[in-house]
Amino acid sequence: MTPIAGRPIISAPADYPRPAVARPTPAGLASVASPRSPTPAAGGAALGELLERGIRTLGTLPKTPLSSPVLLEEPAPVPIDVLLYRGRAAIERAREIRDAIQRGGGIADEASLGELYDLLDLALTE
Repeated sequence: MTPIAGRPIISAPADYPRPAVARPTPAGLASVASPRSPTPAAGGAALGELLERGIRTLGTLPKTPLSSPVLLEEPAPVPIDVLLYRGRAAIERAREIRDAIQRGGGIADEASLGELYDLLDLALTE
């Protein structure tokens, strides 16, 4: 007996009760496959259109942002004398920064230099 594609080789008798199969309704399908979120099965054309639409509407974000801006409070500056590095620990941290600057080609950013200068002052405190 040769099986037919899509049909089982052994089937249940005709009088055997078959379980009810839930079929999706058109409204149910719409909630599962929305046009705003195509799946890879939707094909390259749908994904390309989604990308094109995103690129076209990218300039509208400053006019109509996705969410309301939130103002964050500026943290208070930390007094230098309460930092963890002092004495020898400050010197060792300064060496770590120096080594990182050397690994990066010898060009230091403003934040690294600021920390390095602070560490020099902290090295003198015990």
